[in-house]
Amino acid sequence: MENWFSVTNSAITFLPWDLQIPYAAILKGVLGIVIIFIVAKVLNKAGARIIYACFHRRKLPFGQTPDARLDTTSTLIISIWRYVVYFFAIIAILGVLGLGQAATSLLATAGIGGIAIGLGAQDLFKDVINGFFLLFEDQFRVGDYVTIGSFTGTVESISMRVTQLRCFRGEVVTIPNGGIEQVVNLSRGNSLALVDVKIPIEGDVEQAIALLQDVAAAWADEQGEALPKPPEVVGAVDIGGEGVTLRLVSTTQPLGHWEAERRLRVLIKKRFEQAGMPFAVERRQLVPAPAKEETK
Repeated sequence: MENWFSVTNSAITFLPWDLQIPYAAILKGVLGIVIIFIVAKVLNKAGARIIYACFHRRKLPFGQTPDARLDTTSTLIISIWRYVVYFFAIIAILGVLGLGQAATSLLATAGIGGIAIGLGAQDLFKDVINGFFLLFEDQFRVGDYVTIGSFTGTVESISMRVTQLRCFRGEVVTIPNGGIEQVVNLSRGNSLALVDVKIPIEGDVEQAIALLQDVAAAWADEQGEALPKPPEVVGAVDIGGEGVTLRLVSTTQPLGHWEAERRLRVLIKKRFEQAGMPFAVERRQLVPAPAKEETK
């Protein structure tokens, strides 16, 4: 630690501070702190590039993307590197301010763990430990579409302390790792597209099911081998006063159910219009309000 202080102080001794300038010591300290911040910034960027290059130096065939595990691991190691650099930068700043010996003796007697607990850093340790287990158990990776608590989005980064999600509208949500209790990962395994169609109660259910089967066959031909399983017409799933609800389901690639549902609804509408099959219309009965009695 003393060597770190001596190197930091020697880095700024080339300046002509022997001149009789008012507040020279203050200016020297400010300039030293600025230099330390610049060096820390350079080390952070250089270290991040080197770490990223080490994990992604293997060339992939055209059209393939790096493994999400590599992105997650490299992001985590870059985060650790950033904390280490800033830690030594803070120690160096204490040395420039003349508090180097005090900081060294304090660390030697109390220990880093005692200082952290004394400053109320239990939540920080909880975030770091939980972040380690999130990575070790491979609960989610960078690029996965997950639901954490009340937030749903794509994982943009996983650091030692926080996880960042980019939600549907583009907003970025930062979640402390210690507050992650339940994770719903929507990127693991195939998705299920589900489309409900409601026809009038007096409509021909058998004909409507046959039309949905035509749509399912056309959809399967359109998708080809990209479809894990052929779509299936479940049949009538609900009967109410407004009509009969029919359901069509299809297994898709991960996160492909939204696009599949939109396309299926377009195909169903076209096919029903061609066959003259009407859709159920919501019926509302207007009840006149009771007349108010005149007061004398």
